[in-house]
Amino acid sequence: MRIARTVTGLLVCVAPLTAHAQWLKGADVLSPPAVADSLNALRELNAKVAKAPNDAGLRFHVGTLAWTLAVRDEFKPSISSLHGPLLKSLADSSLRLAVKLAPANGEYELVLSRFLRASSDPVLRIMAPTHVDRAIEDARAGKDTALLASSLAERGRLSWLMYDSENNETPPKACAGLPTSIQAAAGDASTDVGLKELHNAIAACMRPSGDAGESDYLRAEDAFREVYTMRPRDTTAFRRLAMLLAEKNRWTELAAIARDRVTRMPADGGAWLALGLAMHRNGQSAKAKAAFDTAALRLDSLERKRTFAFERLLRRTDSAMYAGFGTDQRRSWEQAFWLNADPLWSREGNDPRTEFLARVTFAGLRWTVEEYQVRGADSDRGQVHIRYGPPDGVWTFRCGPDGDISCGGGGISPQISDFAVLWDYKFGFTVMFYGAPTYGTMHFPSADGPHIDNAFARVPSSFANTAAEKIFTMPLRVVRFRAAGDSVDVLAISQAPMDTIRSLTTNAVVSAHGWLLKRDAATGLRDSSVIAASGIKRAIYHVAPGAYFYRVEATAPGTMFAGSATTWIIADRDTVTGFSLKGFGISDLILGSPANPDAPLPARWRGLSIAPLVGVLPRQSNLDLVWETYDLAARNGSSDYSVSVTFQKIRSKSGRVATAILGLAATAVGVDRKDDRVTFKFDRSMPAAPAAFVDRVSLATGETPPGDYIITLEIADKVSGRKTSRALLLTISE
Repeated sequence: MRIARTVTGLLVCVAPLTAHAQWLKGADVLSPPAVADSLNALRELNAKVAKAPNDAGLRFHVGTLAWTLAVRDEFKPSISSLHGPLLKSLADSSLRLAVKLAPANGEYELVLSRFLRASSDPVLRIMAPTHVDRAIEDARAGKDTALLASSLAERGRLSWLMYDSENNETPPKACAGLPTSIQAAAGDASTDVGLKELHNAIAACMRPSGDAGESDYLRAEDAFREVYTMRPRDTTAFRRLAMLLAEKNRWTELAAIARDRVTRMPADGGAWLALGLAMHRNGQSAKAKAAFDTAALRLDSLERKRTFAFERLLRRTDSAMYAGFGTDQRRSWEQAFWLNADPLWSREGNDPRTEFLARVTFAGLRWTVEEYQVRGADSDRGQVHIRYGPPDGVWTFRCGPDGDISCGGGGISPQISDFAVLWDYKFGFTVMFYGAPTYGTMHFPSADGPHIDNAFARVPSSFANTAAEKIFTMPLRVVRFRAAGDSVDVLAISQAPMDTIRSLTTNAVVSAHGWLLKRDAATGLRDSSVIAASGIKRAIYHVAPGAYFYRVEATAPGTMFAGSATTWIIADRDTVTGFSLKGFGISDLILGSPANPDAPLPARWRGLSIAPLVGVLPRQSNLDLVWETYDLAARNGSSDYSVSVTFQKIRSKSGRVATAILGLAATAVGVDRKDDRVTFKFDRSMPAAPAAFVDRVSLATGETPPGDYIITLEIADKVSGRKTSRALLLTISE
């Protein structure tokens, strides 16, 4: 006997099998009157069960209603008349009895399977597949296509969640002693230390089994495909099959079903997103962008806002600032962000915004759990994936004494049955997630909250995965000089990693591309040239006062490596470094070797003949420190000033700083020498100085040990009493 009874806001008995997937929808928001009505209905059903204990239909409806009320008890506001544990126990016993009394009823088997899968008891969850398999058998035997589709969907979901727990599983005991969180790795140290220690520990682990979870993946695919064949217009059926294909990078297949879907249902924004993801991952970024643009038109306003939420990539402080901007400010910020996020401007197909939308789409497909109302893009794994892209390495561990690692500690309290999944990125981020098996939800360890915030603040996002090449950071030095009419001459010197770029093609022509953009402007100056064998790229820009963004890249066709460097240039009064456009001052500093050391200095810097140094300096080398001095005061037709040069150790091997000054008599130079530094002081006098002139000091590093050093130049105008200084970093190699 089947009872169809409705209570306020809730369907107690679900007769249409096509509605099974949503049959508990609304349980979490039942009002107190609806709960009271449902409890009365439950009492009536229990009274009927007492009179007819072998009525499977009555047992089934007691079980479904008790389960619904148990779910309501887990949500706020609480209702005192509900007792979740007792209701769950009643649901469990009633649904089991219903199945026992009607062993050929696939509907009862299916609902019991769902109930067991929702249980927090891992033993009960393990029993769920048995009942859904029986539901499938019953549906096939009775040719009940609606029940078959619902049961296959549940079977696919169960297999998928088992795959999710076992995928990339590491062989038992392969990572003994592995820290179980960033906090466990850091101890009392910083986030950076914890990330480094966790990365080093995972690097020493055995690689995960390549086929872990493969049988569950294949079983999920069989089920999802059969459901999609039966219900090609069903949104959930499409999205689950799309999820499965995206997980294994099966982009051509995903593109095929997404095209079929948008042909059948062109208004489905989710299908357009899936098509954009597949196209982008297949290298068709222009077509992917068009698909994402179409998706934006098809999604409702709320879903569009969630999907295209640019704030997902920002630091928390920047996100708060962005929220307070007007429309024009937001547009300007986003434009600058996407421009800077592109890892290689000299290559097509690296559009970071398209990559961002591909990541959001993947996260939505991969980690959405409808039954727990978890949106994949908002999950912990989704957040990390959207910020940094696919991890470079994934490891899965079983917790507990019989598992791979001893989970817990540091505020973490996983269950013995929990899994730990570790993601590792080459740029220096490693993170652990915890979760119960077959739930599909995983979270950061509770103790790692501050470390995750620190990591997101340090590197809010990365789009390095969009470039086919491995990109190396090039040494870059920018030197500013005063020019006519308060303008500024900017000399940008960079050095490409020539040997690395040419490692696969020794005769490759390496080109340099430079961009100088004014703040908040997407257009500006660009220059390109072939780089000589030295790898040195020199670019000179004459600019009006202001702030500029400079970017330089070195690439070659047919290679897998590239170089890149970026910096901000303050071509104006700079309160940080002391550079100014008027009055007494000096330019930035140039380091290098003079092409003709005996030649007199030119009047201005553009006449210099010097081989600039931007990378490391070989040990026991000589070098020139060159700059321009501006607007020295004069007295009695003479400009008098003092020069102080300090060569100070930041980090190096043991040994004293042995740098010496060249070209001046020892008696003319005051020397203050300590183990970690040496300072040279001397005076200069010249006829009343012009507004600007080139000056130089020559140094010999001698036996100064390899390491990092800072060179500080100070000029004191003895007539006016004013001082100014400038500093730069130098690395001495072995």
